[in-house]
Amino acid sequence: MREHPQIFLFYGNQDLLIDEQVRELTNKILPNDARELGFQRFSVEEILKGSENEGQLSELIQSLESLPFFEESRVLRLDHIEGVKTPRSQSDKSKGTRLFHAILNFLNSPLEKTYLVLCGHTIRENDLSKPLLVACKKSGRVRKFVAYDNDQPIEWTRHRARGKGLQIPENVAIELIQLVGNNLNDLDHELEKLALLLGVGPMVKPNELGKFVRGHKHYSIYTLSESISKKELSKSLEFLETYLKENPRNGIKLFGILTSQIRRLLLVKYFLNERLSEAEIFSRLRIHPFIGRQLFLNAKGFTVTELENIQLYLADIDLGIKFQQQHVRHLFQDLIKRICLDHFSSRV
Repeated sequence: MREHPQIFLFYGNQDLLIDEQVRELTNKILPNDARELGFQRFSVEEILKGSENEGQLSELIQSLESLPFFEESRVLRLDHIEGVKTPRSQSDKSKGTRLFHAILNFLNSPLEKTYLVLCGHTIRENDLSKPLLVACKKSGRVRKFVAYDNDQPIEWTRHRARGKGLQIPENVAIELIQLVGNNLNDLDHELEKLALLLGVGPMVKPNELGKFVRGHKHYSIYTLSESISKKELSKSLEFLETYLKENPRNGIKLFGILTSQIRRLLLVKYFLNERLSEAEIFSRLRIHPFIGRQLFLNAKGFTVTELENIQLYLADIDLGIKFQQQHVRHLFQDLIKRICLDHFSSRV
């Protein structure tokens, strides 16, 4: 790898971190007075939309193939790189193929003083063109910025709040994440709103979050998982209906979260039977103590037998959730009723 690579690939579902990484990189490469002219941003989605965007493709290809004017450095940012696919045929002359070859040629032989930053909104390497990915790994730097459904960016939230003049205790940061989700863009937006409403310096209290912060729909999945763990039937069915109405194609994702939650509850019961300490259990589960204590409280409502039976039932309906989309709502409703009404308490 070059000492100062000219090629960067940043991908994942944390757009805020990707944007900040690109900004930091650009500031290092370009002096203040050169950033306006030296930075160009393109989008694969826009380029491939239709014939009216042929000019954008030509401009990008020209920037990839010609040296910058006046010997100044140049930074090219290309978003949605997952939209560039490997051509199936050598004879293909489409815009996508021309774009693919222009990028690959640059990756294999970068122009002097030109830096290419590829950004992808995907969490899987398999969604990226394999030749482009291989070339990026060989000649540049590749970084993944991903938040998974059970991530809890507690310290990031508190640090970000301090940067905006807010003081947020650990329990408030966790409550904010539960309301908003773990998407850093959403968290940053809500923190900015809190700073405007509360001013600089105050300690944010738990009861203030409900006044100013509304739960984001994509994270109602966490609330649903929690309500099922607490065996709150009416609330769980209500959350399920809202979630599936807003996210009709996310049944598999919801199933994965519930399966993970049941598994963690069962592990807590096993570890407690082994007489492990709280600290040892938190360490083995790799969870924050505050989240762990919530898990402990939820686990008290279940027996080991009950959780083992739920796991077996989840395995039974796994294929139905994945391949019978029309039955997903009914399968979840039945599962929730069985859990909340203690139908799994006897050995099957």
